[in-house]
Formats: sequence, structure tokens, C-alpha cells
Amino acid sequence: MPVSLTDIARTIHAMAVGRLDYASDTDTAGRPDDWRSHAAALLAQPGARYRGDCDDCAFTAAELAVRLGIPAAEVRVVMVDTQQRGNPKLVDHMVCALGPADGAPLIIDNRAPDGPVRWDLLDYTWGDGMRASEPGVWRATVSS
Repeated sequence: MPVSLTDIARTIHAMAVGRLDYASDTDTAGRPDDWRSHAAALLAQPGARYRGDCDDCAFTAAELAVRLGIPAAEVRVVMVDTQQRGNPKLVDHMVCALGPADGAPLIIDNRAPDGPVRWDLLDYTWGDGMRASEPGVWRATVSS
């Protein structure tokens, strides 16, 4: 029996979100932005944890997704705007979207501790995304 996207997404979420100890890029890398994946370390050391923020989580989830068999064209890191608790101003945030772009992708999000979430259930303003199959190419994603 083939494994479903939802099952793979749950595994990715458990690794990328469940093993994340939140820390800002300034704390971990000494600069305001430092996008990196921690997938290799998580796969090499079962139970390992990592320090990072939303972009580290998104890139880690994206690399895990490709390594676990999701086609690279169906794996995206996506910039979103959202509200932070207690702050009415929108803030930048990054998530990982899994599944066909013309469907209802599942979102791996460090702000969703209970598991992957369908994109249409999140109160985000969706920005540009980059497919794992096209590194460095940012394109418009789903509409808000």
C-alpha cells in the first residue's frame, strides 16, 4: 500500500517542528537572516534536536520532503505575512508547502505544533514561494 502525502507530512512535521528548539538567526548564526536546512543532521542522528527559527524549519521540512520521496516540484518554501501574538502589525514568516500547487497543499509550520495544516485553514497572506525543483526562483503562490 502506498504511503499518503498526509502520512509523509506527519513524519516531516515530527522531525522539522517536533525537534526544533526555537532560536533567532541572530542567536544561532550571529546575523538577522540565515536560511539553512538541518535535515542531514536529523536523518543521521535519530532523536537529534536543532536550534532555529521559521525559515530553518521550512528549509529543513523541504529537504526532508524531497529525501522522503515527495517530488521536488511539489515541495515549496513560502513567505507569508501573519500577526504575531499581541502585535497588530503583520510580520514575515516562512512555511513549507507540500503537494501539487493546483491542489490544497499541506503546510509544515513551526507555529502549528499539532501537525501539518491545510493551507486554506491558515490566516496568512501568502507571498512568493520557491520550489525545491527550482532553487533560487521565487514565484507567486496560492492566493490569500
